[in-house]
Amino acid sequence: MKKTIMAVTYIACVASASAISPFVHGGLSDLSPGSWTVTNKQSEILVSPLGYGKTFFVGGGISLDVKKFRQKRIVPALSLDTDCGATYFTGKWNTEELGAREQTYFQFLAIEELMLRVKIPAGSRLVTPFVGIGGGLAVASSSINRPEGEPGAEEGYYEGSATVFRPAYAVPFGLEITLSPRHTIYWRFGPVVPIGSVDFEYETGLPGGRAREKVSSEIPNSFVLMFGYRGGQ
Repeated sequence: MKKTIMAVTYIACVASASAISPFVHGGLSDLSPGSWTVTNKQSEILVSPLGYGKTFFVGGGISLDVKKFRQKRIVPALSLDTDCGATYFTGKWNTEELGAREQTYFQFLAIEELMLRVKIPAGSRLVTPFVGIGGGLAVASSSINRPEGEPGAEEGYYEGSATVFRPAYAVPFGLEITLSPRHTIYWRFGPVVPIGSVDFEYETGLPGGRAREKVSSEIPNSFVLMFGYRGGQ
């Protein structure tokens, strides 16, 4: 009886573990243009667009199988993916309204995604297109300043930093290829979108006395193109 209980427990643990698979991915993040809304005593200025260019995106998490719908050949399956990722980028620009500015961002995102995978046998492998949608939290840490050599940079004017927590959503899609029961590679695409802005307030050091400006900087969104690995089918 004792051996039977141990066997049942072992089988249950293996089944539970097989339903959870870790994954990692990384690649290119194409950033959307942002904008600044600058408020001073005289007026409010909207500066748009501000280009940040392309940067990296790395992430990973775990996938939990929820439901499989077995058909004659294909196997549609639902899973919950707990997905975390991070990116860092910086941008410099020179505008007629504001002069030269520099801004850096570090973003960390934690998103829970509902994924639909359609597993299709192809010889000894599985080819699996997938699509999903999810929501979660973005932590955006940002700083702004005058580039070195610009008026006011040496005195520390035009400098500000802030860290904010904002909602975010993602719409991933792509293709998986299962090489063996324990090894899957995939290509993943789609938007990763923090919602909102980061607000700063800094001294300008304008001639004739110091002044203060407020800046509301839209958080740039990403469209990611990534390659990844998942431990499992």
